[in-house]
Parts: sequence; C-alpha cells; structure tokens
Amino acid sequence: MGATMYALPVGCGRMMRGGLYYCSGIYYRPVMQGGTTVYIVNSIDPGASTSIEYEEYY
Repeated sequence: MGATMYALPVGCGRMMRGGLYYCSGIYYRPVMQGGTTVYIVNSIDPGASTSIEYEEYY
C-alpha cells in the first residue's frame, strides 16, 4: 500500500466511495503533488488482483 500513480489503471471508472476511487478491489486516494493530481493506494480488498496494466504514449 502507499504506491503513488499518476493515473488510475486502464479501464477503471471514476466511481468514488467516501472520497476514494474504487477499482477492482483497490481504493485510491487522490492528492495534489506539485500541482498534479496523483493517486495513492489507500487499501486493498482481500483477494483483489494487484497487477496493474498501464498504457505508454510515445
């Protein structure tokens, strides 16, 4: 927990629960860092997949 990401994982909706974004069993807390919104893993449901898929743009 506590990993910082610059975007939510691919395919995650923008559903918020109690101020946190919820995606496939993982709760992300949005925070401002140097003028940019980043997402910090807040908690993980038991059995949730922690593999993260992302896209790179060239």
